[in-house]
Amino acid sequence: WYCPLKVDSEKSPSVKMDKNHCLLEGDFLMAKKGQKFHRYSPETKTKAVRLRMEKGLSYRAIQERLGIQSKTQVVQWVKQFERGESFEDHRGGWNRKHFTSLEEENAYLKAQVDFLKKRYPNLLKEE
Repeated sequence: WYCPLKVDSEKSPSVKMDKNHCLLEGDFLMAKKGQKFHRYSPETKTKAVRLRMEKGLSYRAIQERLGIQSKTQVVQWVKQFERGESFEDHRGGWNRKHFTSLEEENAYLKAQVDFLKKRYPNLLKEE
C-alpha cells in the first residue's frame, strides 16, 4: 500500500495509516486508488442510529449487524443525526427539479438569479 504523505507514524502520532487509508488528525482521508464507495439508503442510516441511540449497541456491533463497510460511517451518521441533519442525498439535486410548466421553471430560475444578486452584489459591478 502507498500513503502519499511519506510520514513516519511513530514520530507523528497525529497521522494514522492502515493499508486502505491515510488519515491526518481525523479530518483528512485519502481513498486508495480503485477503492469502491458504498452508498447506504436513508432507511439503513436511520436503523443504524436507532440501534445506537435506543439499544445502546456499539458501533462495531451495528456495523456487523447491518453489513456496513466501516464503523466510522456509523459514527458519522450518529453525529449527523445529533446535529439534526437529514440522511437524504442531495448531490445533484438541482438537476432533479421537475416543473409542470415553462412558466414555473422560469419563475424558479428568476428567483435563483435574484437570490444570487442579493448574495453577491459586487459580482457583476465593473471597476
